[in-house]
Amino acid sequence: MCRWLAYFGDPIRLDKLLYCAEDAFIGQSLHSRRSTTPVNGDGSGLGWYGDSPRPGVFHTIRPAWNSGNLRNLSDQLNSHLFFAHVRATSGTAIQESNCHPFRYEHVLFQHNGFINGYDKLKQSLDMAVDAELYPLMQGSTDTERMFYLALTFGLLDNVQNGLTRMVRFVEKTATAYGIKNAISMTVAVGLGDCFYAARYSTSGNSPTLFHSNHLQRLKENSGQTESIPQSGSVVLSEPLDDVHEHWTEIPESTLVRVCRDGLSMSPFCQGATCD
Repeated sequence: MCRWLAYFGDPIRLDKLLYCAEDAFIGQSLHSRRSTTPVNGDGSGLGWYGDSPRPGVFHTIRPAWNSGNLRNLSDQLNSHLFFAHVRATSGTAIQESNCHPFRYEHVLFQHNGFINGYDKLKQSLDMAVDAELYPLMQGSTDTERMFYLALTFGLLDNVQNGLTRMVRFVEKTATAYGIKNAISMTVAVGLGDCFYAARYSTSGNSPTLFHSNHLQRLKENSGQTESIPQSGSVVLSEPLDDVHEHWTEIPESTLVRVCRDGLSMSPFCQGATCD
């Protein structure tokens, strides 16, 4: 399983969350506490919004704990909205085009989880992607197919509808092939002025996902505390410190919206399948 993090709020230097916390995000690439695969060393990436509507991205096939460029960028970049991802491949190649987050125009997308039977479903999923979008896919992952299917199904107009229709299509396609437990996911979608996250699986056993609770004092790995902007909200695969009051687990089948007016949650694809 991969690990990911998304931040929105007043601008913050990226290393505050990626390197300085007690259970720093980059450290989770080597010793994740809440993943079925404690080592996530098959590449890493960043996506961040600055002065341009189009976000910057950085990808490397180096493990996050051994990427000097990732560290240097994190030390210098400030952003009001950024994504970070460390990858554990589920079988597709270790290459930069398979590293998250993925970008289309002003949108970022990252994912933890899998499409069950992806090798059998891949051709059918590809054929459903809009003909104008299909040439833009550069990698071979199930994540990129999920992203471009969601774009095909209207993600730019309505994030919840785009994600819901994507999940529904994957589940129906899997059913046609006799494949059970079609999809398991936590995903994040960045739009520049806000981001969305969703936790869902056909089986009801999704990867973990948490959000921060007014996280203003984050424990550092040095034992000190790190100042986080009062407006800052984090959604992530696992907590950055051991202070339980800092974190709330996001329930199954939930959509999260993080914008200037705060964090809100609503039902997402309730039930055994996404109806």
